[in-house]
Amino acid sequence: MDLASIKKVFDKADPSNGGNLTEKEFIEHFGELLGQSRDVDELKTLFAMIDANANQSIDWDEFSTHLLMGSEGNRRMTDDQENKQYLQPLPDKNNIGYHHKDMIMRIANDPKRNKYYTARLVVY
Repeated sequence: MDLASIKKVFDKADPSNGGNLTEKEFIEHFGELLGQSRDVDELKTLFAMIDANANQSIDWDEFSTHLLMGSEGNRRMTDDQENKQYLQPLPDKNNIGYHHKDMIMRIANDPKRNKYYTARLVVY
């Protein structure tokens, strides 16, 4: 459904043509549009989220801003998830099965071999 169609539903839901919807008007008209699976409490929560200035009514600016910003947020989140490249740990070719259990105390660089070595403090 495009924004113009939603605007028509919004205008139809406003019988006084005042440009604002009460919670009751919103639930009656947009409950059908949003699907029968939503209960009244969900719709009341959604109304409160859309009512940016908390004046117990929503105007077209609040409603359309919520729709556009909500869809932009969903698009960004989807894009981030699809385009994210997660780094995989590289296998350690020098690993001979010894791992530090304690805090690493020193890191040494071997420039000839282009490798780093770690050391831990051993107290006997």
